[in-house]
Amino acid sequence: MMLKFVLAVSLVASAYCASLHNLFDAFAGADGFMDSTEFADFWFQFDMDGDGIVSKLEFDSGWNQADFRDKEHAPFFFLEMDRVPDEQLTREDFQHMYNIFESDGDGRLTYQEFRNTFDALFKVD
Repeated sequence: MMLKFVLAVSLVASAYCASLHNLFDAFAGADGFMDSTEFADFWFQFDMDGDGIVSKLEFDSGWNQADFRDKEHAPFFFLEMDRVPDEQLTREDFQHMYNIFESDGDGRLTYQEFRNTFDALFKVD
């Protein structure tokens, strides 16, 4: 019984990682890295009305559509992303977040950096 549970958890984690990796690849440049513009574009996929602002409602909806984990905590994750505290996400917020995600300071966000920071910021224990 325990083995089945461990296998099920492992499969869910693998599917999550593959999904996140696919999304990263969709926005990363041909070089396989994200620059700050590509990083912002990753989050602007949640901008449903195309006004250059991701509202809380758009973020929550986008988080669910992307099938990220801990969906019920999306409102808190929005607050984590809102680095210029104005209750909306803009390119300015995404530049701040890029600097957090791109941890080694070389100007190129790798998938590993992205995933490590994503997991650290958006994981509820």
